[in-house]
Amino acid sequence: DLRAPSLPLVSNLTGTWLTHRDATDPEYWVRQLRETVRFSDGLRELLATPDRVLLEVGPGRTLATLARIHPDRDGAQETFTSLRHPDDEVDDQAFMLRVLGELWQRGVEVDWSALHGEPRRRIPLPTYPFEHERHLVETGPLPSTHAMALVTERDTAPGAKAREGAPALGETPGEGPETAPHQWLHRVRWADVAGAAPCSPAGASDSTPPGRTLLVVPRGRGEGPAFRRLQEELEGEVTVHSGPPSTREAWLQLLDAREPSGGNDGDGFVRQVLHAGYMERGSAEEGGVSDLIALGQALLELDPGERPELVVLTCRAHALEEAEGDAVEGAVAEKHLEGGDPAGALLAGPVRVLPAEVPGLRVRWVDLGAPDEPLPAHLLRSRDMPAVMAVRDGKILTPTFEAVPPEYGPGSPRTPEAGDAAGRRPSAQLPESPVVLITGGTGGVGLEVARHLVRTRNARVALLARTPLPEEFAEGEGTDPRQLRARRIVDELRAEGGQVRVLVADVADRDALVRAREEIREAFGEVDLLVHAAGRLDDGRIGDRERSRTEAVLRPKVAGTRALMEVFRDPAPARVVLFSSISAEAGLPGQVDYAAANAFLDAVAEHGSAGSGGCSGKGEGSGNDSSTADGTASSGPGWGASGTRLRSVGWSAWSETGMAADRARGLVHWPPHGADGDGDWHEARDPRFDVVEPASGRVRVRLREGRSWVLDEHQTRDGLPLVPGAGFVSLLHGAARELGREGDALRLEELYFLAPFVVPGGETREMELRLPTDGPGPVAVVGRSDPGEPWTEHVQGRIAAPPEDSGDGEPLSTPEDVPEWEGTGGALRQDLQLGPRWDNAARIRHAPGSQEVFLELELPEAVRGDVGHDPLHPGLLDNGTALAGPLLPGFGQEGHVHVPASFGTLEVLRPLPSRVLSRIRLSPEQDGESEDLAVLDVDLVDDRGQICVRARQFMMVRVPAQEMERLGEEAREGAEHRRMALSAALEDGLPTEVGLAILDRVLDDGSLPARVLVSPGPVEERIRDLRAAAGAGAGGAGPEAEGPDVDVAPVEAALLELEAVREAAVTAHEDRPGDVRLVAHVVMDPEVFQTVSEMRRSLARVLPREMVPRNFVELEALPRAADGSVARRRLEDPFAPQDDHVGPATPMQEVVARIWQELLGAERIGIHDNFLDVGGHSLLAMRAILRLEKETGVRLGPVEINMYTLEQIAAHLEAQGGAAPRGAGEVEGEGRGETPVEGQAGNGDEGSGGDGFLSRVRRLIPGGGS
Repeated sequence: DLRAPSLPLVSNLTGTWLTHRDATDPEYWVRQLRETVRFSDGLRELLATPDRVLLEVGPGRTLATLARIHPDRDGAQETFTSLRHPDDEVDDQAFMLRVLGELWQRGVEVDWSALHGEPRRRIPLPTYPFEHERHLVETGPLPSTHAMALVTERDTAPGAKAREGAPALGETPGEGPETAPHQWLHRVRWADVAGAAPCSPAGASDSTPPGRTLLVVPRGRGEGPAFRRLQEELEGEVTVHSGPPSTREAWLQLLDAREPSGGNDGDGFVRQVLHAGYMERGSAEEGGVSDLIALGQALLELDPGERPELVVLTCRAHALEEAEGDAVEGAVAEKHLEGGDPAGALLAGPVRVLPAEVPGLRVRWVDLGAPDEPLPAHLLRSRDMPAVMAVRDGKILTPTFEAVPPEYGPGSPRTPEAGDAAGRRPSAQLPESPVVLITGGTGGVGLEVARHLVRTRNARVALLARTPLPEEFAEGEGTDPRQLRARRIVDELRAEGGQVRVLVADVADRDALVRAREEIREAFGEVDLLVHAAGRLDDGRIGDRERSRTEAVLRPKVAGTRALMEVFRDPAPARVVLFSSISAEAGLPGQVDYAAANAFLDAVAEHGSAGSGGCSGKGEGSGNDSSTADGTASSGPGWGASGTRLRSVGWSAWSETGMAADRARGLVHWPPHGADGDGDWHEARDPRFDVVEPASGRVRVRLREGRSWVLDEHQTRDGLPLVPGAGFVSLLHGAARELGREGDALRLEELYFLAPFVVPGGETREMELRLPTDGPGPVAVVGRSDPGEPWTEHVQGRIAAPPEDSGDGEPLSTPEDVPEWEGTGGALRQDLQLGPRWDNAARIRHAPGSQEVFLELELPEAVRGDVGHDPLHPGLLDNGTALAGPLLPGFGQEGHVHVPASFGTLEVLRPLPSRVLSRIRLSPEQDGESEDLAVLDVDLVDDRGQICVRARQFMMVRVPAQEMERLGEEAREGAEHRRMALSAALEDGLPTEVGLAILDRVLDDGSLPARVLVSPGPVEERIRDLRAAAGAGAGGAGPEAEGPDVDVAPVEAALLELEAVREAAVTAHEDRPGDVRLVAHVVMDPEVFQTVSEMRRSLARVLPREMVPRNFVELEALPRAADGSVARRRLEDPFAPQDDHVGPATPMQEVVARIWQELLGAERIGIHDNFLDVGGHSLLAMRAILRLEKETGVRLGPVEINMYTLEQIAAHLEAQGGAAPRGAGEVEGEGRGETPVEGQAGNGDEGSGGDGFLSRVRRLIPGGGS
């Protein structure tokens, strides 16, 4: 009797909610028994509800582990098991009660009567000491639109409040920014920080903890009077270092040097780094960004409690446009516009990004008006000051944002005709058909600007790009889709009669720019409008940021701007528009150098508009530049002094085009090979590769659908392109020849396939093959999906001396008496979608009960020419080694597939012809009891019977089809997650139509400030949303890095309305990015009794759910400052999560932890962790066992890897005589110019793939032998 379920159920057949119709259909239950279990899809359906709690019912934790590693799982979604694991030494009832309590704690309804069986009564409990454990129900994160508003004392400062009437996010069309471009424009104004004059020590009591101060001064300038006075004013011990350290190691040496304190004012650790090393004008451009990145890398290596705060001192780095009173109707109220130092502005990148990437780090930036500007030490010690300050004439100013009003009338003080106080001539007007140069011209935004100017202003446009466009619009193998888009738009404009030229030049190459200017002059005349839109986006966290990548990001905007300024003068353009980004203010994680580069552009515009002509300094990634040896501009007057109207526009991401939009659509901006200075790359001879770097033995190729027939014709069942194991072998063979190894002979040993190389549709993945430059040595194949990602290892092995024999022994042929096997057809490779090149199995012979299979393989006539340029044809090699159906344990069973795991040895003796014979035999080492592992020996021979390829101990492993599907899902979902993260930044992105209207106003409205920001609403809100999307959290690098900025006043007011509460203060804490927890600190009335639950229920009636405090702390009195206000920084949080992580302590534990980290991609592994609990599964367990035996010499069985903790595994390895190898933690390939990879193995032993190799995999599978 089939009935509809009374509880909602997720079907393992459909992966979604079970319908009443299916539940009562007998056919459904037959399919449920026979078809694939879609457990991953079902989890995805369950995890779609953010606050859902998952409970595994039954012994063990396998399903809970799978749920925890599911890619759709939010880190806050909890997973529990109802019964203890057999290895858990705990009472069953105690375990059940603990889980029940945890479920109740997270809001799950519990039927207490069913548990107790009789009524229970509540009794009051005595108070208990807080022990830093959290026992209250978690609530969801606070929404940014409600509780994350910036509400601080500074909000009352002049200019801090957003202009009344400014558009808010989400306004409806017709009234919002979509149709009112001027409402997107904002400016930076410097407001006086009320009550914070340097002469007053207010707030000094709440200051940086006492300790040693590290004062970094300009090289050779530590004895100057300003620095001597500064040392005298600093409290405690001061260590002076001359010249900014430039490496992580140098910073660590300074920070780790603990000095005993001579008094009671500290513990000898550095508590504050006062970095004044870039006080001299222009000095920060020479390595300043990279030096501070190195400091960030050093800080990450310190324990959080040992990280000092950072104060950066500069001199006139900021261009100040100071607010003076209220805005005047129809005009800009300003006191002065003071030119800044573009080189000093570069420090904005590290200053704003470091707090977002180094947990707990406080960074402040103090910009002085002169080197001898008075700077009392309490200003450096106080923790109540803004993150960015400028000290001018005894006042402390901090940047604020305000909306720019609509266009002014002709009488405004800064119209194009008015000139200015600096004595510059009025800006020339653009002619009716201007000559326009657009750098980065073939990028998405550059093309839209070109199209707009051609169509609306009849502009004659020169597009500057580093890469030439295809000769004609024709989609073909290897063509970059962004290049096709550029070719199409250029052809379109030319067909309309527009005059458009594409010039190839590096914007930072002065000589190339000179040639480009001559070409423009000859074609169109002098440039009237220069739009500098060139840029490079290469995200990467500070922890592994390399100097070469930083220089490559800075180069187009820093060195490129200086080169443009020198070349395009006499006459200078009438208009110059620098395309900057709001990231200069946002300080997004991963964009430290990109933020710095854009801050440089902003400062150039403000510097020029203040009356100065150029930008001084010579810095990172400069290439050919215009600077003299002393770092100053050698070109004389620049754009500003020549009357050019110079503007910088800090764009938000364009929602329909540009670098962010391209990346969200999978069109990653891959720079030219070697653009980051990583080696001397040359074009490869083999068409399968892009470039080769002979000195380090590396070959690279960028793969995508449509470029490689291997990807087009070898895909998973659901259409995911996948490089086969034979494809790796073919590419390694080709790479060896590309690197100069002579002949076709090659021997590979201990070749492990570690991870699938998949290329989701629409994406490009880069593969790098690493081989020794000569002789034997390790080989590896690594890949990445983005130029900013670390490499992931897919294949590792060794290349050995070429095989000595030629394979010319007794000819091999197919025995005619062996019958054809009836299992031919699609069932052989049912797990894959294969193209015509894999349709090559003409005949398969196998005698029942025998231990060998004979294959006759022949390429279809249409593709036989492939063997001319691919000596190891992947289609032939793949089928010739893997079509061993009747020899594979469990072959043909539904729900399982066989995948290649490794080769003991693989010898290439001669190229494969288009027709080959393959003999596959069970290896003598095959264990007949194994149900999941096949060990095979393979010979591929030509028509004459000569061996072409000989493989020994080729291992294939049977795995659940669900595992392969999951790997495909992870790859596809990883690509989707990357696009979603970028799309989040585009949700309120700039529509192209609005962006072009803003550009028109920038060109035509002389009243605009030199620098404008483009934001769909208040800039503070936009920055906060961008940081949240990037994972920086609400605190990020904003004005206060101490914690999330939340308006707690309504919560405190509601608490004070409670009868039992005398005093109350509320603090906000962010334990995880985006998850804000409120703590109520209360002084209770002893005459009134009220429980925490009762107080929480009362507050829930008047406050939003997310604003009800999660924790309550009862105090005898609130801490007070001298002026009677609540000293909030002294309010402790006893509920802060405590880290119970215990790291590895012995060399063997370190080896095991490192291997697990590399395989699992985990940030850290503790000695109490279990491999499955931290994300492992059966395929990764196999790799872990191989890696551990390779490095320690001891084999683990499935019981140890699945059941033991890391501590137990390390002890087992030591008890079995294992030893941690010397240098085991070193990254393979160091010293060869290689980039480290995720999952990089050690160098390995010198074995040749005999019994020792086989022993490394035999015990991977239960029943696999002893």
